[in-house]
Amino acid sequence: MSAASMRSLDQGGWPEIANVFGIPVDRDNLVVVLETMLNELRLGLRGPLTICLVNAFSVVEANRNSRHMTALREADLCLADGLGVAWLARTPKIAGADLMLAAARHPELGKMRHVLLGGFGVAYRAALRQAQSAGSIASIPEVPDGADLVAMANAVPCDILWVALGCPRQELWMHANRDRLKAKVVIGV
Repeated sequence: MSAASMRSLDQGGWPEIANVFGIPVDRDNLVVVLETMLNELRLGLRGPLTICLVNAFSVVEANRNSRHMTALREADLCLADGLGVAWLARTPKIAGADLMLAAARHPELGKMRHVLLGGFGVAYRAALRQAQSAGSIASIPEVPDGADLVAMANAVPCDILWVALGCPRQELWMHANRDRLKAKVVIGV
């Protein structure tokens, strides 16, 4: 059971975790998510904090692929990365690029070592350019076929590992390797 699923009700009486077609979507806003990341970086009590961003494609894929569903259910946080999922969960939408930029601009998280692993789309390239201009995110842009991704991720000192391998590959990889990763926070974008 994930740490997030052990919560009960928020102040409005809604469960803090919404069930969106079997996926536990956390109802925290961006400020709370950033604070959760910071607390894990400060205390580091549980091994890496794993965060998955869930959009409509993730929901469909998880309901077709039981391994993907397990990876999402066992993540520490699943956030709504799409208006449809946010609407169903009655929570704010937190897109991966928004989370990345907010972390890079955060007064404390921005000072941490961030690394982006994998290929990524136009939105993430734009976010990465902005974050890199602040000097807070390095990237491992080329992921050769057959590469040992854990070794690549652990070879670069980082506190926050942003994994951009595409859905469901990134969630499956994070789930399978979370205990082998040195980063304290691992986020699938």
